[in-house]
Amino acid sequence: MLLLLFGAALGAQRPHWDRVQHFIFVLLPQGSYDQYFGGYADSEGRPGQFGPLEVPNYWAYADLYALQDHFFSVPEPAALLRAQTERLNAAGLSWKDYSGDLESFLADCRDESLPAVSFLMPREFAGPEMAYLTKAVNAVAGGRLWRRSAVFAAWASAGESPDHMVPPPGYGPRVPSLVISPWARLAYNDHRVYSHLSWVRSIENRFGLSHDEDTVADLFDPFDFAQQPRDPVILDPGGSRSYPVAVQGQIFPASGWLDTVHRCHGTWSVAPSSMVIGYGDGFVAEEGAGTDPSLSAVSVTDALGVARRAVVQYTGKSQVNFVVPAETAPGLAQVRVDTARLRFDGFLLVERVSPGLFTATRMGQGPADGDAILADGVASTFRCTDGVCRNEPIHTRVVSLRGTGFRNAAKVAAWVDGVAARVIGFGPDVEIAGLDRLELELPEKMSGQILVMLAADGFVSNSAQLLLEPLL
Repeated sequence: MLLLLFGAALGAQRPHWDRVQHFIFVLLPQGSYDQYFGGYADSEGRPGQFGPLEVPNYWAYADLYALQDHFFSVPEPAALLRAQTERLNAAGLSWKDYSGDLESFLADCRDESLPAVSFLMPREFAGPEMAYLTKAVNAVAGGRLWRRSAVFAAWASAGESPDHMVPPPGYGPRVPSLVISPWARLAYNDHRVYSHLSWVRSIENRFGLSHDEDTVADLFDPFDFAQQPRDPVILDPGGSRSYPVAVQGQIFPASGWLDTVHRCHGTWSVAPSSMVIGYGDGFVAEEGAGTDPSLSAVSVTDALGVARRAVVQYTGKSQVNFVVPAETAPGLAQVRVDTARLRFDGFLLVERVSPGLFTATRMGQGPADGDAILADGVASTFRCTDGVCRNEPIHTRVVSLRGTGFRNAAKVAAWVDGVAARVIGFGPDVEIAGLDRLELELPEKMSGQILVMLAADGFVSNSAQLLLEPLL
């Protein structure tokens, strides 16, 4: 399948997002990420007050759909959302605030009369908080609106529940966020940085509203429109009912369809010269996998219609790793992979910068992939044994971290646990195409396990761990 979607503004180019006709935003009052999801697998959290026994439906939604573990709060998110209604009116888009009337929302779901944008932002509940969200999701899932809808659920603030992750500068405390839709990726823990402003950006980019350029990501990445839309799962509002194992089918045959994502954190958005993974099936026979560049040919056609050959780093049975050509123009790009067997087609959303830090787990979270700079050489910042990767303690304050997608930035800032770290330098690796390096001087008084994040021209990366030992 070859995508021929082009446009002037990147914000208007979210392929197939128009399949979702009803955006439903559920803003729950208070709760930190650690409080509800601190023990969730593949998550940058620390076990908190609740887990799957106490809030089973929240964990079920994470298993069935998409969870964001880097979603940060902003002041007065309800007021922020209500401020968008004038713009929706001006654009001729229907909307309704159901915050004080869940029964009206349930009735409109039954009548299939939901507007394009719905707000549910209760200050108080008639019953448990989890039951409120479950009833709202069940109302959508139980009718014919399901395949045309997406529920975005997040908490307004952390309240008095502590969260261990220090937010990036300019962001509030971290809160849980879920994207629930038949088009949401299955059990996807999204490590990209978001905030409640991402809800606003999602409305703008989905419905074509204009906005000033900024550094807030929308929530397109949790969707996968190459999958068969999944049938709804109805949960017991009291949390006592189990749910079936979800199965993710494909609309298009696996052979010939290409799903291209950022090498560090699995998002659609990449930058020129980024390392990218293309997923499919049947690129080469399993025994023929390797780094031989002749195993596959990858071309990237950018938003201006210019096609360029990409550097191929690895071709396997189900994935091909390549580098986005440096001259690729921002916008929606087509990707074509040709092998001896088949042709594969997909797309990328190209932005000028899309920073990511590599981690030892290769999942965009966990121990940072880098080197500690010592007087007599370098030492790795992690060690992996039997498939388990752990931080190695380092005794220096100068580290070189590996990543991709930030070499094109005019400025890169970095911080550890919210404290600024001095950026000594950044840029492309001299040996490996697509690999970027960031050299940092860490604050001297810090010790223990810390989280490192960077911002390239304001765009924030995923986080990665370092383990520092006190300087003698």
